[in-house]
Amino acid sequence: MADVNVNYDYRVPNELWIDDFSENLTRTFNYVGPEELIVTLPPDGSGYTQKLDGPVYPGETQVTINVTTNPELLPHADLLWDRPDDHVVQFTTTNLDDGANTVYQEYSNPTIHDYYWKPIYNMETNSWPTELQLITKDTMSPVQRTFVAKADMFVEILDQFTLSSDDATLFANFKTALDTYKSRIIKPWKYVGENPFDLTAPSIPMSLIDAVNKVKGGSFEKMFNADDL
Repeated sequence: MADVNVNYDYRVPNELWIDDFSENLTRTFNYVGPEELIVTLPPDGSGYTQKLDGPVYPGETQVTINVTTNPELLPHADLLWDRPDDHVVQFTTTNLDDGANTVYQEYSNPTIHDYYWKPIYNMETNSWPTELQLITKDTMSPVQRTFVAKADMFVEILDQFTLSSDDATLFANFKTALDTYKSRIIKPWKYVGENPFDLTAPSIPMSLIDAVNKVKGGSFEKMFNADDL
């Protein structure tokens, strides 16, 4: 059959590489390829397609996706046929309003291949998955992840208490610095020319550590389970 050129909509996360669908977004993608796409399947179901006819090796089978009669499989076909050869990555840049004029860079023309992994065919049920597997990026080192986990626990404890005026100011400033630090190590692709592993984690004010130690040493210790702080 001849090639087809079809637009289709598919759900996408709030932001590339972040597993958050709370905004219920969809994006329109474009499939250009065979109307009947032949997919070769090794025993593990990790299908692949061939632009030119090639051999089917022992242990492999083939299935066909007809994107006209099964439009719900357009995303699967698009991923398996692969990204168009003429696709050129484009970016838009703006300056963040963070007091430092930080350059924000955003990938402006992603394809479905930037959002999802190629689908794996279920060899037992002879079916494609109804939901595609999202591509996520975890950029934090073990040291960074440990610090963020402990800092989040620290914030969770103190958020439940009334602090003195001075400590409340220190606490608010620390939370702001922590949010900035987390955003830059979790999404480093937005910060041009900045190595997230060179960033210094915000220091916890000593008076706030004393406040947490009072909680740990008092009757609230079991309630908050803050032994790791």
